[in-house]
Amino acid sequence: MGNMHNYLPIKVAEYTSEELYLLPHGELVETPYWKQERFVLDGNIPKVHIFSNVTFFTVSFQFEIQTQYESNLIIDIYSHHEKARGSERTFYWHHPTDGHIYVVRFHPDMERVISFYPTVPNVQLWVEGVKA
Repeated sequence: MGNMHNYLPIKVAEYTSEELYLLPHGELVETPYWKQERFVLDGNIPKVHIFSNVTFFTVSFQFEIQTQYESNLIIDIYSHHEKARGSERTFYWHHPTDGHIYVVRFHPDMERVISFYPTVPNVQLWVEGVKA
């Protein structure tokens, strides 16, 4: 228990011809959350309304130095009309430490930095399930 795969459903990705497998150079941050609204009632009484019965996760990772292959792979999967198409379609991502393959989609805010060569310094994925 305590790992992402323990809380996610088994799923099949929409784009399956290619999988994203990159080792981040910085930290990999897994953020669990619930679809819920928190508010305070009269008398300072906290109340939470839950919109779903499952935990959701985002994963963020960084690259201090990125190869041109890594940068091109991320941009290609994100931008290609038959692949992820931005955040529209899910795809497979290999978690670098827990050994599982997840069904993910890109966070819509993708940024590519051009210096000596193009790089995508930060990647954020919405995790929707574990590969069947």
